[in-house]
Amino acid sequence: MKICVIDDEPIICRGTEEIIRDVAADAEVMGFTDSQKAWEHLREQPADAVFLDIEMPGVDGVELAGRIRAVHPTCNIIFVTAFSRYQNDAWRMHASGYVMKPLTRERVREELEVLRFDVSKGRREQFFIRAFGNFEVLYQGRPMKFAYSKTKELIAFLVDRCGAMVSVQECIETLWGEDEIRTSYFKRLRQDLLSVFDEVGLTDLILRQRGYLGIDRGRVSCDYFSWLDGEPAGINAWNGEYMTQYAWAEGTRGKIIESGAVKAGEAEAAIMADPAGADGGRRTETGNGRETL
Repeated sequence: MKICVIDDEPIICRGTEEIIRDVAADAEVMGFTDSQKAWEHLREQPADAVFLDIEMPGVDGVELAGRIRAVHPTCNIIFVTAFSRYQNDAWRMHASGYVMKPLTRERVREELEVLRFDVSKGRREQFFIRAFGNFEVLYQGRPMKFAYSKTKELIAFLVDRCGAMVSVQECIETLWGEDEIRTSYFKRLRQDLLSVFDEVGLTDLILRQRGYLGIDRGRVSCDYFSWLDGEPAGINAWNGEYMTQYAWAEGTRGKIIESGAVKAGEAEAAIMADPAGADGGRRTETGNGRETL
């Protein structure tokens, strides 16, 4: 969980940070004594919860809360103040909490246990995988950035397998074909994937077993998965193209087209019955040339 503390009094700001770290040992906590700098940070890097002072110079807490909510609607705002007169403002913007100073460990614990917006659900709702057309991994409507382009292709392959656990060897053979690829390179891709997902608190979407990887289909929003489930959004999203930048995905595209006469939602069995694709085997060239480190 990412938690931000904003209070113009340095001693109180540091004290609040320490209390939160004691109560939520796994949380990533960052503090600001300048509300404008806090806004510039939160605008680009959202937090799950913000412990926010109200009476501050420059941008006050109420105005800052409104700005944060405008760009990150599921951010949990917890006002921390010495004054009770702002409670109506807090209620109007549906704040997660309103705590009177001095802050205690017990109050922090109580607030974190009853957050208005479920942290994991809020993150997942902002995460979307587009398989129809060019493959893309989106968070808050923006493409996620990975250190290697092959990392995104690895995610694409996990999506293509519809949540099934895939061996490392199968991943390597699909992404690189007959080339001899060092296991250490694949480990870099896996670490890149987990690091980027960890930044937004989504590592639980990747399933891991010794020598195997998978994606938790039941917790991922994806047009292909929606199509397989017969959902209107997935059916309407189908445009005749599937992961167009990856040649190995042509087999699945062919299966989707073949199953067009089959009732949507019943096509998954036919597709997964032949995971190698309609052409009897996965082609490994990406069309973009071989990737080098």
